[in-house]
Amino acid sequence: MVDAIPISRDGVVRAALIAVLLAAAALVALILLAKPAHAQAAPGGAAATALADAQGGDGGDARGGEGGRGGEGILPDCSSNSTDADAGDVACPAGGIGGEGGKGGVSEGGKGGIAFTVGLQTPTTPTTQGADLAITKSGPAGPITGCAFLAPVPGGCTVNYTVTVTNLGNQTANGVTVNDSPVVTPNLAGQGFFTQVNATPSQGTCNAPGNVVGNPTNVPFSCNLGSLAPGSSATIAVSTRTLVALVSPTAVQTNQASVTSTTADTNPGNNVSPTVTTNLQAA
Repeated sequence: MVDAIPISRDGVVRAALIAVLLAAAALVALILLAKPAHAQAAPGGAAATALADAQGGDGGDARGGEGGRGGEGILPDCSSNSTDADAGDVACPAGGIGGEGGKGGVSEGGKGGIAFTVGLQTPTTPTTQGADLAITKSGPAGPITGCAFLAPVPGGCTVNYTVTVTNLGNQTANGVTVNDSPVVTPNLAGQGFFTQVNATPSQGTCNAPGNVVGNPTNVPFSCNLGSLAPGSSATIAVSTRTLVALVSPTAVQTNQASVTSTTADTNPGNNVSPTVTTNLQAA
């Protein structure tokens, strides 16, 4: 006769608790494995840009623990040890074997979120408001001949210049004034001078004298051009008539102009034109 193995109810409970603890440990492992990866945002950049999708890792397989061996059943009025059974005792049969534990389910890793990189905008420099008048002057270098007193009336030679004023700023320039001063310097003092100085503006007025007397070698004048909007220009056509004596018999004529305004100028460095130098000959 096979001896019956007694299994207490406490033993069954302990086996069940062990199975529960194994399942809990498997669940914790699943949670740790399923933690999603993160995409790192790239630094810098002028605009927000999506870098990449970050895919979460797959969950690990968690297998459930196998069931514990079933306890032997205990019948009333049976002996637990068949070798000690007396006549008429009932032998206790062995308990059945416990079934296998169920398979652990597979937990898939969660999908990673999309990481974005947000670029910082380049700081912009505030635009300075104001006018910016620039002046240029063009004319011939020469030599110009036929400037002698003996030339037909009115005698002398003509030198033409063009003055251009442009508002390079972003604000209208008001009260624009141009000052001009043609100068003739003969090789022999007193043997060269102006007989005419004329100026015609594209807008506004000029006070050039026209015909001059007294043999002047310097004839300054000015032009009031009014207002110049941003990006607009005005021109002045300047013409001089110059006499050079045969005894000289050469002269140098120079001309330079400047511009001012009642509106603040953000760049006064371009308010004076380069000097134009023209060589004159009597014959």
